Amino acid sequence: MRNVKGFFLVIFLFIILIDCGPKKEIMFEPKKEDYEGAVQLVMTGPEKKIFRKLKDEEMREEFMKEFWDKRDPNLSTEINEFKEEFEARVTYAGLHYKSEGIPGWKTDRGRIYIYLGPPDHIYEQPYLNYPNLKARIVWVYYRYKLGLEFEDRTGMNRFDMRINPVYSFRLMDAISRSQFGLISRDEDLSDEKPAEVELDYDKEKKEIVFRIPNSALLYKEENDYFLVDLRFDFYIYSEEGIKKDKFSINKNFRELKDEVLKMEKITFSFPYDYSEPGEYYMDVKVSDSDGIAKFRKIVNVKIGNS
Repeated sequence: MRNVKGFFLVIFLFIILIDCGPKKEIMFEPKKEDYEGAVQLVMTGPEKKIFRKLKDEEMREEFMKEFWDKRDPNLSTEINEFKEEFEARVTYAGLHYKSEGIPGWKTDRGRIYIYLGPPDHIYEQPYLNYPNLKARIVWVYYRYKLGLEFEDRTGMNRFDMRINPVYSFRLMDAISRSQFGLISRDEDLSDEKPAEVELDYDKEKKEIVFRIPNSALLYKEENDYFLVDLRFDFYIYSEEGIKKDKFSINKNFRELKDEVLKMEKITFSFPYDYSEPGEYYMDVKVSDSDGIAKFRKIVNVKIGNS
């Protein structure tokens, strides 16, 4: 059974790595062809669906502006550190991992570099003489507790990634962080799958509900109380990809320390009753009081009586 699970993890990661769209060069201008290439690597599944349904250039430009805004890791600065880092990584991948006429961001090493950044250590075995293995490169990421192997099996200088299923969830988690614009986070990943934030819509109470694991929040102390100040940015799209709403709300949580220690998750609720019932994509970004991005979640929800 363990081997079967490992097999499916490998297949899942392989699908992530090959989903790169048409073979076009990246330009970094807000036009459709740019995002069918390298930008698609950091698009979430729902974002790809929304973008592909947009009918005109103006809608695509607005979507891409907000696409980068959602990934801005620090609202207190004038620059978007995520966008600048992404562009630098794509440029580096294009210069260093070009292989057999394939743009660097389409190679396995290029994609991993775009997702995870430069490895902490690189080990190379350039002259192997096995029937199906001519060279091997290992990238080590201490902060992710990952070692990734890239193998040249033909001697043509094309390196394909080899995944150890035992540690696949770490790679998936790291890729997910990158897709949500959290590449600036540098804390180590634990050996356990991290608790996830939850986002849903309570149709009876007509509320948006966002739950955050207690252990993921950094509290301030005030006498017998724990406090945390958060900013929630909401983006709501129709199933057709049309933006229906956008708003921001600041929330303050204050509770007795003894009570907080009993809680597994902290719940934040937001009254919301959109005038047009239907199915929507709800995208929520959460930042702390210093403007540092902490969490992001996208879900498909039903609003109203439909």
